[in-house]
Amino acid sequence: MRRIHNYVRIGDKIMKNIRTPLAHAKGLGSAHSGAHHWLLERLTSVALIPLVSWFAYTILQLTKGSAKLTTGFFQEPLAAAAMALFIIFGFWHTAMGLQVVIEDYVHCKFKKIFALLFVKLTIYSLGVASLLAIIKLHLA
Repeated sequence: MRRIHNYVRIGDKIMKNIRTPLAHAKGLGSAHSGAHHWLLERLTSVALIPLVSWFAYTILQLTKGSAKLTTGFFQEPLAAAAMALFIIFGFWHTAMGLQVVIEDYVHCKFKKIFALLFVKLTIYSLGVASLLAIIKLHLA
């Protein structure tokens, strides 16, 4: 493949490159948002590393105590904030990952739209319910 200005030569065929040099430099594909989505998915996974470690440690510690200990733990502002961040980043990362799977492997347009709407509605509903539960525990 040899580039001749704004044309691409593949073998004996010369084809016009439909992407502008700026779009080519930015790396934007046909959806024009792939790099942004990819980067957000990586950033949420990096943010989840310490949050998952904290969550696992917290669960191990809270299983040794009573329900009052759990309620008291989440009344602390730092614990409630860390749990809220865990919920936000966890559900956001899950929604983005499932979106990629659905977009890549569901080929029927109707099923794809239905699945995307169902997943987003379910994930965001569970996220809001979880955040409301943490707020309720914090204010108890």
